Amino acid sequence: MVEKKELPPKEIEVGPYVYSILCGDAPSRTQLGGDCGETDSSELVIRINGDRVSGVRRETTLHEVLHALTDMAGLVEQYGSKTDEQWCRRVTPLLLDTLRRNPKLVAFLLSDG
Repeated sequence: MVEKKELPPKEIEVGPYVYSILCGDAPSRTQLGGDCGETDSSELVIRINGDRVSGVRRETTLHEVLHALTDMAGLVEQYGSKTDEQWCRRVTPLLLDTLRRNPKLVAFLLSDG
């Protein structure tokens, strides 16, 4: 069975900034230096390796969004990129799992009421 290739949105808002998300044919594994993704906050671009299966693309996208958030919060300048990467790696699967297990929480968090 061939997997349906679900891709992230082409743009997201992170605070006052609009990040472009490049996925699929845009970045290759070689271009990403072997990583699943990367965030370039100076260019407001998130690159996702499109060769990954959907679940990995989802986790990678969330991971890179967390990098954008830590960049915006100034955590990279304060604690360094190594600490930022460790935090993102630890929090991403836990946050994604929590969101998946709690659709009512997600609905509540996204509601305007």
